[in-house]
Amino acid sequence: MRRFLDFVRIDKHFSKYFNGFYILFNTGLRISEFVGLTIEDIDFNEHVIYVNRQLIRLHDGDKMIYYIETPKTENAVRVVPMISDVEEAFREAIANRPKLKIEPVVWNQEHTESAKGFIWFDKNNNLEVAQHWQNHLRWDRDKFNRIYKDELPEISPHVCRHTFCSNLDSSGLSPKTLQRILGHSSIEVTLNIYTHLEDRDVKQDFFALINNKQYDYYSFDRKPETISSNIDFEEEPEVNFNEKIDDDDE
Repeated sequence: MRRFLDFVRIDKHFSKYFNGFYILFNTGLRISEFVGLTIEDIDFNEHVIYVNRQLIRLHDGDKMIYYIETPKTENAVRVVPMISDVEEAFREAIANRPKLKIEPVVWNQEHTESAKGFIWFDKNNNLEVAQHWQNHLRWDRDKFNRIYKDELPEISPHVCRHTFCSNLDSSGLSPKTLQRILGHSSIEVTLNIYTHLEDRDVKQDFFALINNKQYDYYSFDRKPETISSNIDFEEEPEVNFNEKIDDDDE
């Protein structure tokens, strides 16, 4: 994530997407929720994002039809906290919106609710949707890999969401809080699908535990306090291979 964002920040072409990428990596928003945000959804006073809708685009022949709908699940209608850097990214994104004579208004399919004041637009001043950001991330990653031998793996909006979740999980955030932020319908989704520990994370966490003396283990250079028994067995008893051994729960 750091390597990718560093590259985006200094790239002549893709730097214009830095704010959006940064927000995706640091909020865990689904991409359809991200493109469905309006200016009013960003509350700088309360430091939160109100997630109320998704923005969808369909093709009807040569015509593009935009509509809004409620988020994926009931829990997906939520309030997501913002760190100050995310707020700064939103402020810049809002300041860089095109100056439109007429703000596009998008309705739901039932034509009972509408929204305007969307944040993300393409070079033709059309509303950006999920596919736009899927392409921005892929093309930027491809450019990185053409330049550097140490290539980056696939990066997509969903990877950004996974990364945000795993970073918070590794930092010790409670699973229930993480579930609410991500808008999952159940805690099992949060725990079983979105959190991943890589080998280096396991190693780092384990040795941090040891070095901080949080784990009371038997040191190899410990001086024994128990006095040795005078009884000395000349040999170990034979192993009984028919004996049942209780294994662990794995």
